[in-house]
Amino acid sequence: MALTTGRGEIKGKLLVGAVIDRAANLVIECDVDEFRGRLVIDETSAHLLDGRFDIGRVGTVYTLKGARDAGLRTLLGKPTAFVGRDAELRGLENTCANASMNMWQPRFW
Repeated sequence: MALTTGRGEIKGKLLVGAVIDRAANLVIECDVDEFRGRLVIDETSAHLLDGRFDIGRVGTVYTLKGARDAGLRTLLGKPTAFVGRDAELRGLENTCANASMNMWQPRFW
């Protein structure tokens, strides 16, 4: 099994493109005993996942070994738990603003 990261193209009902080709090539290239039963990943995926997962490498092939406790994610070197969570942050901010304006009124959820 292979995981690749990138943009695909939709042609009819099929997803095609370079990212799909990379996944197919990884499956073919890694159809040997050394990689059997492992999840092989492309370099882009390896770099995206390396802070939160143990990544192995044999030559040019990356494998996902397992999860690790990495703590908070960082953005530009600063810890943040909300990378890519703009909608959730807005919801929290709105809830807090509404709660502070109506803090003496009972709320039922």
